[in-house]
Amino acid sequence: MRRLRWLALSLLCGLSLALVPVAPRADSQEIIQYGFEGRDTVWVQGNSKASFRETAHRITDEFARSGTKSEHLALAVEQGEFIYYTYNVGHAPVNDELTASIYVRASRPGVQLLARVVLPQERDPNNPSQPLTVLVRGDAYVHTSRWQQVFLRQP
Repeated sequence: MRRLRWLALSLLCGLSLALVPVAPRADSQEIIQYGFEGRDTVWVQGNSKASFRETAHRITDEFARSGTKSEHLALAVEQGEFIYYTYNVGHAPVNDELTASIYVRASRPGVQLLARVVLPQERDPNNPSQPLTVLVRGDAYVHTSRWQQVFLRQP
C-alpha cells in the first residue's frame, strides 16, 4: 500500500474567469477576479475519494504572488483518487469564449482546474429530477514550489 503525503500545499493566489455571454458584443466581456486580499477563505471543501486531513486553511501573507496575500491550504493525504475544493462563480454560458485560470503554487504536481458544467436540457440518469452535470478538465500543475497559471480554455 503506497502512502502519499502532501504537506504545505500552498494554493490559490489569483482566480480570474472571463465569462462571456452567448451572443457577445465587443464590450460585453465580464471578468470575475478574486485577489485574496480579504480575511476569509473562499475555497470550500467539496467531494473527495481520498483519506486526508486538512492541516491548514487560511489567508496568509507568506506566499503572495501578486498583492499581499494568498489562500493557503495544507493537506495530509494518505491514499485516494481526488479531493475537490470549490469556488462558486454562479451561472456562466459555456461557449468558445469562456476561459478560466488560477495561479497555483504547491509542493506536489497534479493540482488541476476543473469546471462543473450543468446541461439544463439533459436529465441525470441517476436522478431524473436533476439536470445532468459534467466535469470539464483544464490544465494540471506540473511545477513544484513555484507559481504556475493553470487554465481551462474553451470548455
